Amino acid sequence: MKTKTLPKIAASLFALVIFAFSQPAFATAPTATTQAATSITTSSATLNSYVNPNGLSTTIYFQYGLTASYGSTTSLGGIGTAAGNYGFSISGLTANTLYHFRIVAYSSGGTTYGSDLTFTTSAQAPTATTQAASSITSTSAQLNSYVNPNGASTTIYFQYGLTTSYGSTTISGNIGTSAGNYGSTVSLLPNTPYHFRIVAYNSGGTTYGSDASFTTAAQAPTATTQAASSITSTSAQLNSYVNPNGASTTIYFQYGLTTGYGSTTISGNIGTSARNYGSTISSLSPNTTYHFRIVAYNTGGTSYGSDLTFTTSAQAPPAASTPRSPRCQRPRAHNRPGSPGPPDLDCVFAARQPSPLLSSSSCRKAHRLPCLATPRLRMDTSGAT
Repeated sequence: MKTKTLPKIAASLFALVIFAFSQPAFATAPTATTQAATSITTSSATLNSYVNPNGLSTTIYFQYGLTASYGSTTSLGGIGTAAGNYGFSISGLTANTLYHFRIVAYSSGGTTYGSDLTFTTSAQAPTATTQAASSITSTSAQLNSYVNPNGASTTIYFQYGLTTSYGSTTISGNIGTSAGNYGSTVSLLPNTPYHFRIVAYNSGGTTYGSDASFTTAAQAPTATTQAASSITSTSAQLNSYVNPNGASTTIYFQYGLTTGYGSTTISGNIGTSARNYGSTISSLSPNTTYHFRIVAYNTGGTSYGSDLTFTTSAQAPPAASTPRSPRCQRPRAHNRPGSPGPPDLDCVFAARQPSPLLSSSSCRKAHRLPCLATPRLRMDTSGAT
């Protein structure tokens, strides 16, 4: 019995071994490890992994997206049975954005999902566009711009000045990641050309907008009436101080007997020079009160100085003529009717002013002139000599 049993057992064992070797080995899914992303830019990155196919022909790809649900995949790639590092570059990403990704590898042995990893794309410098200034007055303007932070917290300010070297800046302001129109109001000089541009920066870099320019409006001149001077009975000098405030300016005076004036001096252009200005007027009436004021105008408007007054001097009376001294002479001889005797003598005055009758002796005594004795002398005021 025992001799017959051993050959049967041996035959059964041999058949079992032959069967075992005739069956395929147990299949193993690939090993897949997600590795850190590299070559990260504002819009692209390389996703990395290590994959061991474990002896079976294997295909791999990456899943990626804004969450661990991914949503996007790379194209498939067959790696055969070679174990190694495998990567794939992706593009079209958004700057300054967090992304999730993982490796997926599958073969006849099964599918393996690598662990989830993340990376953040680089920040992109903001987009900054200078726009035309608005609300321009003689002393201020609003500087305007459009800025897109491109996903990164961004700070902006304006440069401005009389040239493209600028020289002045507005206060910086952080606008976060909100794209939109941004402006700032600045104080300026009248009638002056200005240059300006927007500047925006974030962790991705700094962007300078293009240069733009504008000119502030002209400002009406400043005009101050000042006291009149050199006042006579018929003339006076009207005075003022005028500041053109940067714009070519013309001035004149109004004057007259009331605040309605009625007369003006000739207009004169003073350019842009701030200083004292005056004008002499004549043909005034003596001892008369006059009103006057300065008027100044330019493209920014017209300014009227305050009303002032002055009074012309009184006119002096005519100077009295000085009488000439009388003299006794014998211009004519004549006798009184019916009274023979020596002729009368005239005491003649050159001045044409009345004088009492003087006797011959009185005339000689008063004027120490020789005169012949006569009963009576007449004062001749005819002016004859």
